[in-house]
Amino acid sequence: MIAIDFAVTDASKPLEGVRVIGSKTAPGRAFAPVNGSPSLSPHLSPHQIAIERSRRHLIEMQRSDGHWVGELQGDTILESEFVLLMAFLGRERETRVRKAARYILDQQMSGGGWNNYPGGPAELSVSVKAYFALKLAGHDPEAPYMGQARRLIRNMGGAEGCNSFTNFYLALLGQLPYDSCPPCRPKSCSCPGGPISTSMRCRAGREPS
Repeated sequence: MIAIDFAVTDASKPLEGVRVIGSKTAPGRAFAPVNGSPSLSPHLSPHQIAIERSRRHLIEMQRSDGHWVGELQGDTILESEFVLLMAFLGRERETRVRKAARYILDQQMSGGGWNNYPGGPAELSVSVKAYFALKLAGHDPEAPYMGQARRLIRNMGGAEGCNSFTNFYLALLGQLPYDSCPPCRPKSCSCPGGPISTSMRCRAGREPS
């Protein structure tokens, strides 16, 4: 494991009490002391100070065997899409689906929706996927939290305002006709001296229909 050194220090001084991971060090630079959390050099620029503080924080969080543990934070799209896929496969009653649905519900905002990132506002497509995933996982549509989510989704424009990715899932599970989904045409690209490659990527996939 190699830690990249971002802190500018005097490389000519002894590195006593320095915790070095790996062996790569940028020329003319050395790892700053970690033990005792020494004060930062007044000669560092603001961005160097921010980098050094981040470096120290990461080292403090490192486990004794060299690895780090942390929650991958973001929206609930992955959990929702997992539930939707399991429902398509006829496996929506499995324990893993129930656990994913529990996590989705735990992330519901006080206003009834779900956001794209921690602290962000409710987002329509994320909320539609989350609501539908909970419903498929067996949550009662008449439960107060489900009614609250449903009202918020309608106030935000309803499922017809979702992005294309969400529409694909809704069509896959019979909630929308496939005509509601924009076509994704193969994109061809000619490489000099090489064959033509095709992909199914399309810009419209991440934009509202």
